[in-house]
Amino acid sequence: MAPAERGTDYFQLTSPPTFISIVIFMMFGWTMWYDVNLLPTSYMSYLGDLLHYIGTNFRSLLLFLNVAGLIEHACLSFYGAYISGKLDFSAKCTAKWIAQTLLLGYFSLSLLIAHYRRYQ
Repeated sequence: MAPAERGTDYFQLTSPPTFISIVIFMMFGWTMWYDVNLLPTSYMSYLGDLLHYIGTNFRSLLLFLNVAGLIEHACLSFYGAYISGKLDFSAKCTAKWIAQTLLLGYFSLSLLIAHYRRYQ
């Protein structure tokens, strides 16, 4: 594959299954912390019992994990902005990478890193 040209915008969405699964897991995590009774745990058999137990007895752990994940995604999006700047992307393209990396984390950043390596 030919190396990318400097200053040309490049944006690639992650695959839909990756996007959907990450968003669902994040929603589950925050919902379990906020109120585990909002989840239909009675329909989930043993997994539902486990989720209900964790959501009622380990709320502080869930909050810690959710906030740690949020901080990690924020740091990854800052790194994505740094790489976008090194590649001379436009502000609009950089904003797309920041938003996608903030939501999806390393799955999005890995696409940008692969493009950056082709550029070098």
